[in-house]
Amino acid sequence: MNSIQEGAMNGVPMIMIPLFGDQFSNSKMLEYRNTSIALERKSLTVEKLTMAIKKIVEDDSYRKYAKRLAKLIAEKPMTAEERVVKYTEFAAKFGPDLNLDLHGSEMSFTEFYCLDIILPPLVLVLVGILYLFYKISFTIYWCSAKLLSVSFSQKKKKTL
Repeated sequence: MNSIQEGAMNGVPMIMIPLFGDQFSNSKMLEYRNTSIALERKSLTVEKLTMAIKKIVEDDSYRKYAKRLAKLIAEKPMTAEERVVKYTEFAAKFGPDLNLDLHGSEMSFTEFYCLDIILPPLVLVLVGILYLFYKISFTIYWCSAKLLSVSFSQKKKKTL
């Protein structure tokens, strides 16, 4: 995020090749705002990279929107530092308020990790798999027992 933030704050159009994590969504967000071009790593070729560089350099709209984004960031009504100070003062003034608590702190382990939603279907799938395994193994056993009894009875008839 640092290189994206630096590029956005300085009003520089970018060519982005996301590799992992939130880079994919960040690159698409900036591409949507016409401040960058996002290229996929798996389909990256020399031609695509050359075309992206030409497009960024020759099309002034990318620079215009990048400068506009930089201006929006610079002229925010409240900086991050001011927000931290303001919320810290609020917490100090009113004490530990329920409005500042996260809802997850009151949830049980099973609710927090959605186990109450995930486990029932998972158990049903596992029971279904075990039932199928049982039926298949029983069918194999039954067929093999029948074949063995038929072959045994044929051998018995031959010996008599």
